[in-house]
Amino acid sequence: MAGREVRLTKMTNVLPICFAAFFNDMGSDMLFAFYPIFFVQILHVSEMKVLGLVDSLALLFGFIIMPLVGRLADIRGRKHLIWGGYSLLLISRLSQGLARVWQHLIPPKILYQIGRGIRNPPREALLADSVPPSHRGRAFGLLGSMDTFGAVIGPILGIGLFQLFLNMGVHIDEAYRWIFFCAAAPTTISVLLILFGTREVRKDFGVRRGEKRRWGFSILLKDRILLLLTLVTMLFTFWKGDGFL
Repeated sequence: MAGREVRLTKMTNVLPICFAAFFNDMGSDMLFAFYPIFFVQILHVSEMKVLGLVDSLALLFGFIIMPLVGRLADIRGRKHLIWGGYSLLLISRLSQGLARVWQHLIPPKILYQIGRGIRNPPREALLADSVPPSHRGRAFGLLGSMDTFGAVIGPILGIGLFQLFLNMGVHIDEAYRWIFFCAAAPTTISVLLILFGTREVRKDFGVRRGEKRRWGFSILLKDRILLLLTLVTMLFTFWKGDGFL
């Protein structure tokens, strides 16, 4: 029927993007209760400031890359960057489970934040492309709700799996590692949802005629508001990491 309003959940890309966020955050927060214990008991870290330094360094890489990825998403498209970012999160979780000393966590932690930096700008852009302006608030509200719901389910699932491994006779050290491996499974679902459940909506990607192609930090220098927000975010990154010290 002409003029009939389409439900938000029936709109292109909305459900795949939101469920991908749900599953990924479920996997991410499965590890929430285990990171400090994993550092101290398995990797034998005596000072928790090491965890803060590792996280601060990783966050810095992620925040630096976001403006550049946003520009790339406007030129090349959103979808492949999103599932590529989720794939890096998947690899990061598997790699963290293999760590034997705390230094082994530095590359996968950096990879994790780079993955988030690659995923976030094009994901938000694709969701905005997929719904009319009158529905964007609801769409982003649904995305945030699914994200948070995954974060609620994740720790419960992680603790349940950990207890299951112990009941099966798995050594406690290996049980911690298996939680990291299991946390990669929901993110695998996220990759598949984006890869096979979404499509590009915009058709006008690329640099417009007469527009100079800009890359790197020239993007930040050109846009003062973007530069200011990036600097504030970087300061917040160091403050957040300092909380572990």
